[in-house]
Order: sequence, then structure tokens, then C-alpha cells
Amino acid sequence: GPHPSSDTASTLLNTDIDIAGIREGEETFIDIVNRIEAGDDLTGIPGTAVARDDEIITGQNRPFLEDLDTIPFPAWDLVDLRQYFTDATLNQNDIVFRREVTTIFSSRACPFQCIFCHNMFGKKFRARSVDNVLDEIGILHHEFGIREFHFIDDCFNFKTDRAISILEGILNRNFDLKIAFPNGIRGDKLPDDLLEVMKKAGVYKANFGIESGSPRIQKLIKKGLSLDAVKDGISRAASIGIFTHGFFMMGFPDETKAELKQTIDFACNSKLHTAGFSLLSPFPGTDVHRLATEKGVQVHFDPDSTSYQKVSANLSAVDDTELKQMHRLAHRKFYSSPHRLYRIIRDLPHPLDLFRVGAKHLKLKFL
Repeated sequence: GPHPSSDTASTLLNTDIDIAGIREGEETFIDIVNRIEAGDDLTGIPGTAVARDDEIITGQNRPFLEDLDTIPFPAWDLVDLRQYFTDATLNQNDIVFRREVTTIFSSRACPFQCIFCHNMFGKKFRARSVDNVLDEIGILHHEFGIREFHFIDDCFNFKTDRAISILEGILNRNFDLKIAFPNGIRGDKLPDDLLEVMKKAGVYKANFGIESGSPRIQKLIKKGLSLDAVKDGISRAASIGIFTHGFFMMGFPDETKAELKQTIDFACNSKLHTAGFSLLSPFPGTDVHRLATEKGVQVHFDPDSTSYQKVSANLSAVDDTELKQMHRLAHRKFYSSPHRLYRIIRDLPHPLDLFRVGAKHLKLKFL
């Protein structure tokens, strides 16, 4: 996962951990199991790291898997999926339309170069074939009763033709599903034909990774979004009944109070139903963490207590107090709109979700 891939040394400080798998783990895990069964030493396995006498011994890099269709489907029969149906804390999406829900990856990697993001999948977009994705959905739907899927790809709609083909396949196979994108989709890659098939296939919620309403910050963080296109995409999605949520970050390098206000204004002037404003956390192994180190800014990073609502490192042009004030202002101003509250209530799949979602965002507002 991202943690041992980005910060291998701190992972291995935990003496309960014998070996860390770096980046993708399918082939690596098989090698680890084979070594254990043979009673062999675990050092030197490609794609791994172990701690020996205060030294980190790393195996050679393991190439990324090019053909994701070669990975067998998980052994779903060994998982009691009912436990996931009843525990709302396991749901990344905040809300669900149907109780019988699970997550699915249809692709790996995001080709964009955001300076705050991990790199465990690399930067080359690799996708499962449409039929491979649909076959797994079919197994989960027909054999295990899954009625809702959350796609957690880094960039599901990077190739819009492929995204359309998956959603059309869901329709053609008569799966009758509800679908959400809790990990976010590119708001500037939403042509009308994609939105149309999203709605028909059962998409009821889409999250948008926007991060900043400042054009300068967009360039700085290498997100590369067209803010006008994103705002238009959000508006068109909301207009057809898709519940929209926006991800924003505050505290980017040299970000001014005026630029923080641009982010708040972008969110408030958009058709987003809900929004989350995070304080930048420079994770080890990312470009923004290296930038913080170069600037001599100390990063207070605790992998056991990670919070996007705390100032772990302030790289902005405002002090900690003002950054926190702007962070509170963002939540307060966004959710003070009566019309937005009406839209939230109107478009939530289930009215009782309002109390759970509202409690979460009120907590953020008053931090």
C-alpha cells in the first residue's frame, strides 16, 4: 500500500512487521509465501524491504503489472461480506443507496503529476479490460448479492470511451445497480454522453478532486484542471440528479489568504452538494514533502494519527492561526447556504443520512 511504499523505513520501525511490500503486492506476496513455506530468509525478494540490525535491506524494484487481467479475482467466498453491509465506518462514500455494497478497482494509476499524491501505482494508466471488470461485477452481483458498487480508481474517467463501455456493459447485462465514485473523478473529463450513461447505469454520487480554486495553485500542484470545465461538469452532473461532493485542500506552498479565499469562493459558487476542506499533509515520498524539507519546514507526520484537519506542516504564506481560521471559514460559509441545505436534503438517497453526514461536517466546521 501507499504507506510502506512511500515511507518504508518508518513502517519497519514497528517490530511486529517482518517485511514490507513496496508498490503492487500480488506477485510479491506469492514470493513471500513461497519463502516462508520453504523456510528461507526473506531478504532480497523483489519489491520488498526488511530490517536487519538497524539496516533496511531492499530487494530490486519489481516492474508494475502491465496486464491487470492476469490477476485472478479475489476469493470472495472466503470473505463474510455481510459484515461490511452493517458497518458504516467501513464505507468510504459517507452514504449508501443500498446496503449490499462493495468496492472495486477497474484501473490503476493516475497519469497526472499532483505533488501531494503517492506513487505506488506509478504514473502510467493501466486498465483492466471492460469484459474483465464486468465479469467480476457479475460474480459479485449474482453469487454474492452485491447491489451497489463503489469504484475507487484513481482516475476512472481518464479514458472516457472505456468508462462509457463499462457503464453500457452494466446496462446491457441487466445488473440493476447503484454506483458511486468516492475516490473522485476528473471533473474536466465529463462529456455529455458519459454523464448520460452514468445516470442510466445507476450512478447516484460522484466526488470531484478539485483541491484549489486558484489558477496559480492549480499549476503549482500540477493538478492541471480547467476550473471552468470542472465547475461546468459539476453543474451538469448535479442537474441530472447526481449527488456531488468536492475535495479541497488548503495550505499549499506560498498560498496566500487571497488564494485561500479563491478556493472557498469556488466551492460556494459551484453546484456541489457537499464539500470537504482538508489541510495539506505532506506525506513522505511525495514531491510536496521534499519541498517542505528543502524549505526547512518541519513535518509533524504520525502515521498512526493522520488527520487532514490538523496543521502537520504549514508551507503557506499565512501563519498557523490564520490558516485554521480560513479552514473553519470554508466549512461555515459553504454550509450556511439555505439553498444548498435544501438541495442536500432533497437529493440524499435516504433522509436519515442527513444526520450522519451533517454530524461529520459540523465536526469539521468547529475544529
